[in-house]
Amino acid sequence: MYTAMNCAIQQAKTEGKNFDFGGSRVEGVRHFNLQLGGVDRVYYCHQWDNSPLWYRWVKQLRKALRK
Repeated sequence: MYTAMNCAIQQAKTEGKNFDFGGSRVEGVRHFNLQLGGVDRVYYCHQWDNSPLWYRWVKQLRKALRK
């Protein structure tokens, strides 16, 4: 596996591209990626909800009642 990943990284490097490991929250996968020279990056996901106010309120109420 390391050899296959190393070949892919070297090919990306020779073509002047970045190699994205894709990341993972699984510690074993994270460790594997770091051993290959990966760097931890934090990515954010922002969402905008255009739903009507009453719908968002009902959704929050339903979520609170499930707990």
